[in-house]
Amino acid sequence: MIERLRRLDRVARLSPGDLGVLMPETTLANAGAVMERLRRSVEHQVIETASGDRQMTLSIGVVGLTPRMRDPKAFLMRACFELRRAQSKGRNTVCLAAPDTVKMTTPPSGQVH
Repeated sequence: MIERLRRLDRVARLSPGDLGVLMPETTLANAGAVMERLRRSVEHQVIETASGDRQMTLSIGVVGLTPRMRDPKAFLMRACFELRRAQSKGRNTVCLAAPDTVKMTTPPSGQVH
């Protein structure tokens, strides 16, 4: 996966099963296209397990940074929302956030899940 990204892009683990990719100087549409190519590149790969072969899938949420997202937590929350939306569509899909259509707020606890 990492070899498909540019030098200025950054990959980070968000949770045990989730990775995040920051793609500076990239439009939402271009980031979505890159993630769709990535998704397609792994969907036909097979992993051999003790219980049989398993096909790989990727669920990806894509969010563009907007002027309304002043808080990094709001940006991360929106990315998590889009990821969960992709997973709820049956997995192996890419969901792009519609720019500035949903106001995301930080929960009172300040925790992002």
